[in-house]
Amino acid sequence: MVHHQQDELNVRFFDTQYMIGHNGDPSHWSHVQAKFDILSPADGSIRYWMLGDDPRFQYGKRLAEIDQLDRHSSGMRTMHLPSREYSLHTMIGTIPPFMERPACA
Repeated sequence: MVHHQQDELNVRFFDTQYMIGHNGDPSHWSHVQAKFDILSPADGSIRYWMLGDDPRFQYGKRLAEIDQLDRHSSGMRTMHLPSREYSLHTMIGTIPPFMERPACA
């Protein structure tokens, strides 16, 4: 089961990298946010965060647990949320800057 989850995270992260990596125009960022909204089920079982120095290119509800993750090293992590019975597996990586968008994690 964990291997399947890792594969799923890798695929989703690759897709996310492509979508964000080719978008550096703040006027188009709302389209990226809308795609993340569509990809995020209402039950919160899949969540997306995009964090960086420019708030125009961020996505996701800020949580203290996100701030505690080491975003400077890539790879899979486990995150515990007090509101959930089960832990969330996370994939962390850096997407290089493009046009006006700075690097983000």
